[in-house]
Amino acid sequence: MDRPARKRRLKGAPVRGTLEKDKPPVLGMIQRGGQVIISMLSNVKKVAIEPFIKKHVAPQS
Repeated sequence: MDRPARKRRLKGAPVRGTLEKDKPPVLGMIQRGGQVIISMLSNVKKVAIEPFIKKHVAPQS
């Protein structure tokens, strides 16, 4: 019997997530030693991500 291949993917168009849509973007960072920082962002542009990184990452790292 020939069956079609199973497709394991999300139903819907492959787009970037936004808060207005059903897939909000989430940014996560993990520190050596185990501390985890997770935040839901408004969008995935540099102006939204850069302040979050500068707040939680040491300047000379």
